[in-house]
Amino acid sequence: MIVLSLTNNNEASASICDTQKKIIFAASEERFNRKKNFSGMPINSINFLLNKLNISLNKVDKIIYCSHESIYPSKKILVQIKNEIKELNSYDKKVFKKRLKTEIEFNRKHINIFKKWVKSKSIDRAKIFYMDHHEAHARSAIICQKRKSGHIITADGKGGFTSSAIWKFKNKNLTCISRNSTFNSLGYLYGNITIGLGYKAERHEGKITGLSSYGKNISKMCINNIFSVKKKKIIARNIKKKFIPFFLRGRNNWDVSLFKKELKKFTSKDVAATAQNVLEKIFVKYIKINVPKTSNLLLSGGIFANVKLNRKIKEINTYRYLFVTPPMSDCGLCLGGIHKFIKNNHIVKNMYLGPEFSNYEIIKELKKKKIKFEIFKNEDEINQIIFKKLNKKKLVGIFNGKMEFGPRALCNRSIIFSAKYKGVNNIVNKRLNRTEFMPFAPVCLDKFSFQNFKNFKKWDDLAKFMTITYKCSKKFTINYPAACHVDKTARPQILYKNDNFWFYKLLDSFNKATGETCLMNTSFNNHEEPVVCKPKDAINSLLNNNVDYIIFNKNILAYKI
Repeated sequence: MIVLSLTNNNEASASICDTQKKIIFAASEERFNRKKNFSGMPINSINFLLNKLNISLNKVDKIIYCSHESIYPSKKILVQIKNEIKELNSYDKKVFKKRLKTEIEFNRKHINIFKKWVKSKSIDRAKIFYMDHHEAHARSAIICQKRKSGHIITADGKGGFTSSAIWKFKNKNLTCISRNSTFNSLGYLYGNITIGLGYKAERHEGKITGLSSYGKNISKMCINNIFSVKKKKIIARNIKKKFIPFFLRGRNNWDVSLFKKELKKFTSKDVAATAQNVLEKIFVKYIKINVPKTSNLLLSGGIFANVKLNRKIKEINTYRYLFVTPPMSDCGLCLGGIHKFIKNNHIVKNMYLGPEFSNYEIIKELKKKKIKFEIFKNEDEINQIIFKKLNKKKLVGIFNGKMEFGPRALCNRSIIFSAKYKGVNNIVNKRLNRTEFMPFAPVCLDKFSFQNFKNFKKWDDLAKFMTITYKCSKKFTINYPAACHVDKTARPQILYKNDNFWFYKLLDSFNKATGETCLMNTSFNNHEEPVVCKPKDAINSLLNNNVDYIIFNKNILAYKI
């Protein structure tokens, strides 16, 4: 049975399983059409998946739509909504009903786009299945790790009239324990802070996370009065005319200029720090009340792109197995869609699920762009050249094998550089046109993880995917200043031999040649662009001076003439 799973809202994506019921490919549409956070049908992604299996669309047995289960709330969710409305004051009731209306229209828009595509392709409706948004988030967590039972927290801005939910799982069986409505969305608080500080919501929240390390929590700031945890639920109360829990502005009794005016009473770094503190305080309390400390805990949804929050959750019990879905935001929904419809317990072991390109295709593009290149038969020979370039503060692009799925570059579409130079982050930010506040992430071999990072555990699978920060050891902080945040933490990728054997060998050789235990690893892209997908994307990055060299497929070294 071949199952195709897809989303068509923000971060549209698709995945497919073969007749052996294994997810073998997945990709985000933005990587193909080069439109950041693309919303719409993932046509290029679907075509890529079908081409890899060498089949036509009519050979697919099931198509799972994971963005929205329905236009309107289910009966169970509607009962919860009605009970919640009864407890609100007149102002909040009015806002809640508008919140509900906007979500219905949002669902209608995306479901109709999907239905139009189904009709245009003459797909048998018996093949079509709709999945609850947060169920898909939960299942995407299960399928990416090995634990057979535990709890799952899903959290994002919105989806299926839900902002966050608690689940229990045992093997493939999944039960929803409770939900918080989108009226109580911490995702939208963080998004509105992003807007209030002049950035783009659902894109630049990471900047706020980075900036928060430089500020302090201000208790008198208005946002400290919005959220609380009561009766095991997250509860929000609006600040009249200054804050409501969604982005539509000017038509919803919320003048965004008043919110911005309120924030301008404080420095941007203190606003960011206060927002981060609210997020951490509420979620930590919510988890402590609802999830036993001894239970395995999986986290999924866009909220958990926040690596500082994830560390706070880990600190509830450092001996608990904690896991964050690698494609934690909506792009990962398509993995959850497939999980429900395959009968075995197949695990997605890594995120190398995207397209790959032959040397022939790469060389053809290099010649077309008149890029100088050399082909090496000996791995050690090309490695020694790269090590010398890294020591001279050069930036090296890695374009190798299958592209990663999800937001993190994991050494197949990465830019690497030395971690030992203090000012290198500013140089890299300038070349990539980035204005990030957080330093870049290091990539380290597993054998050095315990000496580099405090409280690292051998079962910390989430560290494979750069989804959490750790306190750095004193030696690491001194030796690798480029890798350490202002609060002396780092967000590492811990590399294991079985996950990326070629890069593991390269980094091991680098350690033996230099004594250094890590390299810096950032995504191979210019600011506001998707990560490179095709050879021409990487070459354009070279031509734009984002990198000095590119290693293609382990043995081709390219550079400008």
